[in-house]
Amino acid sequence: MTLDSSAEQLNLLKISGDYNKFKDLLRSRLYECGWVDQIHMICRETKKNSMNIGIDDMYTEVAKKGRALVPASVKRELLLKVKDKLLLSAGYYDE
Repeated sequence: MTLDSSAEQLNLLKISGDYNKFKDLLRSRLYECGWVDQIHMICRETKKNSMNIGIDDMYTEVAKKGRALVPASVKRELLLKVKDKLLLSAGYYDE
């Protein structure tokens, strides 16, 4: 079995139930490292500095900063787990 596209890979993760496991892992790691608290502070500051900011503009502003604040260790852990799962599913190594 080969997984040629990102859409196929994502679909495989969703069907197997691993997508939600990875999402839960990411969520817990972001809480553990304090990222969620940082985002809450950024939201408060953005709202305070721009009283009339719309939700779409706030999302755009916070999303840019938030992506940059995700620790490399969290990104690396999740990437390795997803990669291992996809390689295992494609038959590159045995369970």
